[in-house]
This record gives sequence, C-alpha cells and structure tokens, in this order.
Amino acid sequence: FSHKSCFYFIGGAFFIPYLMALIFIGIPLVILEIALGQYYRTGDIGVFGGIHARMRGVGVASMVCGFSVVLYYIPLIAWTVRAFFESFKDFDENYKDANGKDAYAYFKDDVMGMSTLGVDRRPTRVVWENFGCLVFVYALLFLCVAFGVKTTGRIAYFTMGFPILLLFIFLIRVCVLEGAGDGIKAYIGEWDMSVLSKKGDVWSLAVSQIFFSLGVTFGIFTAYGSSCPKDAPVLANSFVISLANTAFSFISGFAVFAALGHLAFKSGLPVSEVAASGPGLVFGTYPVVLAELDGGQH
Repeated sequence: FSHKSCFYFIGGAFFIPYLMALIFIGIPLVILEIALGQYYRTGDIGVFGGIHARMRGVGVASMVCGFSVVLYYIPLIAWTVRAFFESFKDFDENYKDANGKDAYAYFKDDVMGMSTLGVDRRPTRVVWENFGCLVFVYALLFLCVAFGVKTTGRIAYFTMGFPILLLFIFLIRVCVLEGAGDGIKAYIGEWDMSVLSKKGDVWSLAVSQIFFSLGVTFGIFTAYGSSCPKDAPVLANSFVISLANTAFSFISGFAVFAALGHLAFKSGLPVSEVAASGPGLVFGTYPVVLAELDGGQH
C-alpha cells in the first residue's frame, strides 16, 4: 500500500483513487456480503445457491480463491515463526548493514533455505526446519478454528489487538529516530496529481488493493454475517470494518516510512533507494530498525 503510493505513483496522489475505490466499491461490497450472510445464515456457497441454484458455482469459486490465498500465506507465517526462533541466536552482523540488504539476504539464505540450492537443486527437496514450522502453523490454525466461532472470536482479540499494539509502539519509537521526518515526507509530503491521468494503472492497483486488503469476494464477510444476529446493524458493522482497515493501512505507512527515513539517514542514501516492499520490508528493513531497540532482536 505505502510502497505503491510513494515511489511508483509519487506520493499521496494514490490516496485519491484508493479512497474512491473504498467508498464506491469496497464498502458497498462489504455491506452486500454481510447482509447476504446475515439473511441466509450461511457462507458463500449457500448464499449464491439460495439466490439461484445455478449460481452456486460462484460460491464455490470464492471458496477456491480463499483456499488458494491460505496456501501461500501459511508458508509466510511459517517463515516468520522460523525467523522468530532464529532471532534468539547471535547474528548481529546481519543487522549492521543500514539498508537491510544483509538482513534480507540472511532471511533468504538461512531462513527460507535458499543456500541449500547449491547442495540439492531438486524441486522436491525439503527444508526440514521450515517443514516443522509449517506443521506447527497448520496445527495452531486448526486449534483456532476447530472449536467454533466464539472461540475464534476470542482468539481474534489477541491476534488483532497485539499487532496493533506493536504497531503503535514501533511507530512511536521510529518517529523519534534521526531521518524519520524525511521518510514521512516521502510518504505524504509529495503529490504528483498528473499520475491520475498519465498512469492508468493507478486506478486498477487502487481497486485491487481495496479488494485484497478488505478481503471482499473471498466469502469472509458472508461467513461473518451468518454468525451475527439477524438484527445486527449491517451498515454500522460494515463501516467500522472498512474504515478501521483503511486507518490501519494509513497509520502503518507512517511507521514504514519513518523507518525507511532513518535507514536512509544512516546509509546516506535517498529514501527511494532504501525503500523495499513485501518480504524485503518485513525481513530486511524492519529487523534492522528493531535491532536498535532494547530486546528488538526478537
């Protein structure tokens, strides 16, 4: 989200199509899905089958999409678990590179197991440490969902609340580091409105960001709605979910770019040259900044 807004589309101009996509596509779809789930008291397959028997395939397709996303998110979580355990080892040398390249190289070679390619190049090779973490994550996920919606809801208080708490702790800490202001300026201080007409993909990327960030069309909200009382306020729930998601995305951008600004200051490079997205941000940039905090290694 923040990487798209600042370096591909030169600053805050990306927020305009993003907010338009939220208002005209994201929120209406959330309202529709929750309302359908609340009315039919079932998930996507039952909802679309209830509308018309021939539409049941739409529900099946959404389930397949959701399952496909889980298939690659679980390994990402497994890598994170492995990185957590690896953080207890003494490898400070990997976090002395100011731009995070050494930290990310360590993640790819040691955590992901890319260094084993030189020994075994078979596509069927297994990195057993990661396999163990994968089994652990699947088992944990099963325990989280196997005992019903109420148990899952209670667990969600922690799985959502704790990351939000960590985000604000991280945000407060990085905002007082040298160079953080330059990163924040790169985030919201530059607006190039010409991209709205010259780069047509700004609109499609904004819409795709809304779809993926909110999680619409995956059957999530119909399942959520089916577990709500029939008289639950659909509009209020939909607006709270959508706006809270957007606020979290926007605030997290400050944490990301304050950290990037600090790394740019340390390395003597422009913010754009130390910017990273995806795994490079999570396993490269963040660990270097966190390593400066007491206990931040973990």
